[in-house]
Amino acid sequence: MTQEVQSADGQIHEFADGTAQEVIDRVMLEYAEEQPRTLSEKVWRGMKLGGRYLAETPGLAVAGLSDTLAVGINYGIEGVDRAGQAMGDEPLDYRLPTNRAQTVYEGFTDITGVEPEDKAERYSEAISRAGVMSLAGIATGAQMAQQATSPVTRAVGQTMAQNPANQAVGVSTGMTAAHTAAEEGYGPTAQMVAGIGGGAAPMALTNIPAAAVRGAVRGGPAGRQSMANTVDDFHRVGAEPSVAQATQGRVAQATEGAMSRAPGSAGRITGAAEQQADDLAAGLEARANQLAGKTSAERAGRSITEGISGKDGFIDRFRATQKRLYDELEVLVRPRTKVSVENTVETLDEMTGTIAGASHTSEAISNPALRRIYDALYDDVAASANGRLPFRALKELRSKVGEKLSTVGLADDISKAEWKRLYAALSKDMETAVAASQSPQARQAWLRANNHTNAGHNRIEVIESALKRKGGPEKVFAAAMSGTKEGATVLRSVMQSLDREHQKILTATVLRRMGLAKPGAQNELGDVFSTETFLSNWNSLSREAKRTLFDRYGPGFRNDMDTLARVAANLRGGSQVFRNPSGTAQAATQNMTIGAFGLAVISGQLETAAGIAAGVGVLNGSARLMTSPSVVRWLAKSTKFPVEQMPARIAALATQAKSTGDEDLALLAVILQDATKEAQQ
Repeated sequence: MTQEVQSADGQIHEFADGTAQEVIDRVMLEYAEEQPRTLSEKVWRGMKLGGRYLAETPGLAVAGLSDTLAVGINYGIEGVDRAGQAMGDEPLDYRLPTNRAQTVYEGFTDITGVEPEDKAERYSEAISRAGVMSLAGIATGAQMAQQATSPVTRAVGQTMAQNPANQAVGVSTGMTAAHTAAEEGYGPTAQMVAGIGGGAAPMALTNIPAAAVRGAVRGGPAGRQSMANTVDDFHRVGAEPSVAQATQGRVAQATEGAMSRAPGSAGRITGAAEQQADDLAAGLEARANQLAGKTSAERAGRSITEGISGKDGFIDRFRATQKRLYDELEVLVRPRTKVSVENTVETLDEMTGTIAGASHTSEAISNPALRRIYDALYDDVAASANGRLPFRALKELRSKVGEKLSTVGLADDISKAEWKRLYAALSKDMETAVAASQSPQARQAWLRANNHTNAGHNRIEVIESALKRKGGPEKVFAAAMSGTKEGATVLRSVMQSLDREHQKILTATVLRRMGLAKPGAQNELGDVFSTETFLSNWNSLSREAKRTLFDRYGPGFRNDMDTLARVAANLRGGSQVFRNPSGTAQAATQNMTIGAFGLAVISGQLETAAGIAAGVGVLNGSARLMTSPSVVRWLAKSTKFPVEQMPARIAALATQAKSTGDEDLALLAVILQDATKEAQQ
């Protein structure tokens, strides 16, 4: 005979007759459990649970990872077993155990004597384990970054250790979201989605507004010919575009932007962005090397000074041509012809004369150097016949004054304005003498010589401020480039005054400095290249400055520079990672995924863990396709063919991939074939 007893939880228990004590014990136990715990009991229980979570989480992670690997190996064993049985072999009865995580969990239950009883304690368990796992991930990343010898391992470690606060929040929210899905009875797949989505939520909230704005203002995908042109542009500068950069499509750009922060694909996308920056820098350096070897602002400044005022520089060449032209004029007028210097005498008299009523004062403040010139000229005129000087003498006097005007940076007792006024007076006397000769040839020679002289003096006046700049050669270079945002007045005068070799040094220096990253992003060598800085500096140059710097080396050189600018603009217009590759966002997302994977592992959801791992693998393969040069080249060529020919093109692609062993093309062929089949169904 048996008797039935209903316990406090509503269950019916059967007991054999005569077991009254057992029934009493059961009832007493249920009564005790129904009584609320005291505050001290709650605190003690919370401490024991917290200690358990802290102690068991690493063990559960290791055991769960081992179980996950065992599940994968068992899948392989089962495949081999099925194949063997098909061949007539005996079934394999060996499988790796997959209950290590459960064993660890039960062991800690026995040791601590406590386990989560209700929803609140289960949430506490999930959050506590998330904190432990995020701290462990950050600490592991820091150790990898400091001690790893492999550059790849160091890079992974730096990513894992980056922005720890955001990572901790991301892992906690991800694991909490996955736990909520489990509490609500959802399956492994839903838990995985909730975990990754919940972890990404903090980052997504900061990225959605900017992404929405970019998507609203950005244009549609490039046309067929435009895509081919874009690929050609990248190849001309020695770089390889991604699929989004080649197509310039918003969907592709958004996809690459998301993949740059996703685990599995982030490394490939970021690596491609860094390689593009290196390729663009190499392309710019190649154009600079076409012109000159190693350059700097100091060398460019010295080159400007040397090319203008040094031996055989612009001033020497200007004076030599000026002398030749006036010598030709002298022959036509005849050197011994006596000419009037009336204008010069009157001008000097005005410049040095006394003021009526203040003769002593005005004499004291007048320029003594000009007074000496006036006295000397007065004596020369007085000593000559009829108060006239030989034409040659007038020409030589004017040349001497002209030298004073063209001597840049020379301190003198006479101001530039006073020299110019005296020069103008001598020129007027010369012009009068040329007119008096009544020779058309002399008149033409005078115009040639005078125009050359005026142009030279005007140019020297423009570049004088640059060459007089204090602070060394670097300041001279900076002065030559001043005003290039609005025009090219100084730069054009400087370039026109330099010979070919000095022009090349100046242009090469500008090229090399255009892409240098800002000081905050530089390394110890100061040679880090920034695509963003290059494009900003390129756009800051006026059209006149670009023509002055680049057009003088032939159309091919200028076209190369325009191509570099278009490629840089493409990078700016595409996903953010290609503009400024950074590990902060991808570090957060990767650690969120690690958190979701870890939660699946330690909670025994091995299918979920395997799904996360498979998703990471798919993202990696997708990123490989998006950045594969062979894939982009094939897509660019395929745009030239009608849509009806695509099946044949895909078949040819599969054959090409097989013959060349190109894994990227093979993967692309499989994807396109599957897409074609789905479209036909």
